[in-house]
Amino acid sequence: MNWEHAATKTPQIVPYSSSMPYIWEPGTAMFISAKTPKMHPLINTVGRSPSIEHTIELLNTAYNDWKFNSGKGIAKIADSAYNMVMSEKYSWKTISKTFSDIFMEVLDDNDSVA
Repeated sequence: MNWEHAATKTPQIVPYSSSMPYIWEPGTAMFISAKTPKMHPLINTVGRSPSIEHTIELLNTAYNDWKFNSGKGIAKIADSAYNMVMSEKYSWKTISKTFSDIFMEVLDDNDSVA
């Protein structure tokens, strides 16, 4: 959902957990710090909860930027996120070619085994 959100040139405020730090390039999002990892025993995974205090701090930062700086700081982050998600690297043309190349490589490997 945040990918589509970035495509509207809207600033990203996302938790620093899960895949978010790997997806968003530096300067494309404001990261909410995550609390200490917690084991979820029923699903055997480790998760992190976003800090409520840091969420409030980032929302205040965004609000104050719009109010006192005409949104220039937060707009720069939003523009960076927009440019990232709209880049050729993430286009369907590039993604479909990558998948096609992977499938063809697997099929070629299977032909040589048979």
